[in-house]
Amino acid sequence: MGRAVKLPESDVTEYVPAKRTNRVALDVTEDAPAKRSKRVDPPAELEEEDPAAAAFLLANEITFHDADSPLPCMSFETAPFPKKLIKLLIAQPGFKAPSAVQAASWPLAVAGRDVLAIAKTGSGKTLGYLLPALTRCRLEKADANGSPICLIMAPTRELAIQICSEAVKFGEPLGCRAVAVYGGASKKTQSNNLQRGCEVIAATPGRMKDMLDIRGNGYNAVTSLTKCSILLLDEADRMLDMGFETEIRSIVWEIPTPHQTLFYSATWPAEVECIAQDLLTNPAKVSVGSGGEKLTANKSVTQRVHVVNLGFALFVCCFFVCSNLGSNLVVCLFESCCASLCLGLSSGLSSATGAEDKLEDKLCDFGFSGKKIRQLCFRVFANQLVPEFVLKFVLGHRR
Repeated sequence: MGRAVKLPESDVTEYVPAKRTNRVALDVTEDAPAKRSKRVDPPAELEEEDPAAAAFLLANEITFHDADSPLPCMSFETAPFPKKLIKLLIAQPGFKAPSAVQAASWPLAVAGRDVLAIAKTGSGKTLGYLLPALTRCRLEKADANGSPICLIMAPTRELAIQICSEAVKFGEPLGCRAVAVYGGASKKTQSNNLQRGCEVIAATPGRMKDMLDIRGNGYNAVTSLTKCSILLLDEADRMLDMGFETEIRSIVWEIPTPHQTLFYSATWPAEVECIAQDLLTNPAKVSVGSGGEKLTANKSVTQRVHVVNLGFALFVCCFFVCSNLGSNLVVCLFESCCASLCLGLSSGLSSATGAEDKLEDKLCDFGFSGKKIRQLCFRVFANQLVPEFVLKFVLGHRR
């Protein structure tokens, strides 16, 4: 933590400790935006100094509560990350520019600051903290010997799985591995994954506490946080609402100091402020949008609600998953409807032989027919999207 590590100039050139002993700044000289170290002045002064930055802050309702905060990163090309990561970002479909919370938090996190970010759900917070964390893991993994460097805690298993999936995708070009740890799944499988080594853990607090208490072969710990140098808390307000404060504090106690903490929350009630004061050291606070203590809808997300019958729900589930749009679809059903849909999708369709015809027959029983149904059935099985998987994928919110 206290020594500089020289890396190739074509990528991340130097690992430089900040002046405070408990904060480490990441120097990405070639890839960093030229204005990354400039101070964000009050709007009136900033308009004269950098009109584009001032307009960006105003348009995206970004508020820096620290006068020493760097200017936002307004394009992927100037993001303070290794070139491999930037290329992967630019290649993502639909990714045109950093979201507001990403633009505001990336320079702060890479500078080694503790970050307190208040932003609504669906604002791009995951990549807001994940990419700086992966950049840090890239620098420290040689000394970690397979021990986790970054711990991400989230309130639900669905979010932990989603975060892990993103960490795997963006961590691969940097040689960083990720493991998801959450309740409702095999502890043995998860402990085996941890023992194989990883740089990033995405976990729910309860199961992470279990993993720290589990002993493997020879009574050795399954995992250890002795090399962990960055802690990320996503949807901190929800974790507190769900009663995870004790587990969070217990886990943080296992992480050595100094370490960097990135704290993300959609709201800012008194209990969130209290734990933030305990876990963060001189944080840079940034807020995106308004809402304060109340949970409000994200203005950048368009929400549409369609009330349909059970048969159409089955069709929509299959269609959206096959169209790679399943991540944008939430299906809400009564418990009795869930049971019927589960039975309708899984019953008699586990065998590959004739499964395509059977699914088509079942859809026809619900009142659908024609060429489109046949095409849908073909796509389900051509892509090995067996109905059981379709159900789990779309109805993953069920606990």
